Amino acid sequence: MTLSIGWFTTGRGPGSRGLFESIQRQIIQGTLEARIEFVFSNRERGESSVTDKLFDIIESHNIPLITLSSNRIYRSIRGSTNQKRLEYDSIVMDGLSKFRPQICLLAGYMLIVGPAMSDYYTMINLHPSIPGGPSGTWQQVIWETIRTKPNKAGAMIHIVTKDLDKGPPISYFSFPIDQGPLRDSWNEIQNIPIAQLKSDHNQSLSIFQRLRYEEYRRESLLISETIRAIATGEISLKYLGNLKDDTLSPKPLCLNTTIEASIQLTSE
Repeated sequence: MTLSIGWFTTGRGPGSRGLFESIQRQIIQGTLEARIEFVFSNRERGESSVTDKLFDIIESHNIPLITLSSNRIYRSIRGSTNQKRLEYDSIVMDGLSKFRPQICLLAGYMLIVGPAMSDYYTMINLHPSIPGGPSGTWQQVIWETIRTKPNKAGAMIHIVTKDLDKGPPISYFSFPIDQGPLRDSWNEIQNIPIAQLKSDHNQSLSIFQRLRYEEYRRESLLISETIRAIATGEISLKYLGNLKDDTLSPKPLCLNTTIEASIQLTSE
């Protein structure tokens, strides 16, 4: 089947643009049986030149682009942050009511999705740790990885629920963190307290940079291969619905073999 996707993004950096272009390229080439039904952004034209460039690319593909500035709307609503979030989501859902995506992908979407929206749509999101791993931003996850030094790191795609970053995982990749150049970077920081590493180096720390690189170069592959698995039925929409309704225990699909093969192919 041709999988219909709703694409949610803030579009604040080159990563968001690169991910969109990668997925759209595969769709055009016919290697990914999907179509992006619409793109929604919580920024409007004029808020960021980087986001505007993404908007130009989206419109060049004749994909419907819907925008609504969260900054502008939040300023116009009285109440708590949560009240503003819920009202904003309601306005967004009204604006998207004519679309019927089978799944919605949060691709660099920097807002927390409220329960009404996550209940209405089947939404999936990239989280920068493996199932059972740390929560938080990718920066927080990397620092926690440096602090605890587990056997492996990675990322997962999970269903979006009212519990932030706690939705059931549907796919993931992992990689060992103590092999090759990573081992050398670990040796550089032996017996140095994490607080000192943060204050002296922050994100320029070698092991921080290497962990981010290894994860980042696999993330777009995780997203595209997860979309492919849903489109082919390897991960069924019914299964996703049952996970969302909490009527099944998750059995996330490990995509290590496929992702590592793709990396090997592009490096040759």
